[in-house]
Amino acid sequence: MLDDAYARSIAKELKHMTTHQIEERKKASREIREMKKLGDEYAKNDARALRARQKAQCLTLISRLDEAVADDESRWVGSASLRVCSPEALFPEPFPTTKPRVPYVSNVAVKADARGRGVASSMLVKCERASRLWGYTHLWLHVDVDNQRAREMYERRGYVACGEDPWWYGLGGVLGARRVLLKKLIGEKL
Repeated sequence: MLDDAYARSIAKELKHMTTHQIEERKKASREIREMKKLGDEYAKNDARALRARQKAQCLTLISRLDEAVADDESRWVGSASLRVCSPEALFPEPFPTTKPRVPYVSNVAVKADARGRGVASSMLVKCERASRLWGYTHLWLHVDVDNQRAREMYERRGYVACGEDPWWYGLGGVLGARRVLLKKLIGEKL
């Protein structure tokens, strides 16, 4: 019962977030086009253009497999977020870092009764495709150290470990679980 209520809540929130993000991406794309009209060098260095590019490179994917169910909210089976950030940074944004900004998958969630049916893999394929379209060659993500099933799935898909949170991370779980940073080569530089 709680699982269904939680799924409905997530579906409602994701529907709102997705609509908002689509509008933000449209706005960001318009801003980028306007900046390009002013000249490439100006557009590269302008803070507004940078924010516009960052907004354009944010995507939330929703996978719905239960086509037999009539109610939209009860069909939600999984979600994942894709954005450009610095996953190797010591502190999260907005703290400054010298680490590169790369495409990063987060918040991968699959409804318990839909696990093992390829939902997460399907969403990762879409994230990889979007990252290639954005011009990147690698895709990054974190997985909890203790989530062996998810880690094995990522490794089967070609992701390799490239870092791990230090032993003191999360202060024994207070701030979250320790994580492993994974990345995958998704294409060659054009």
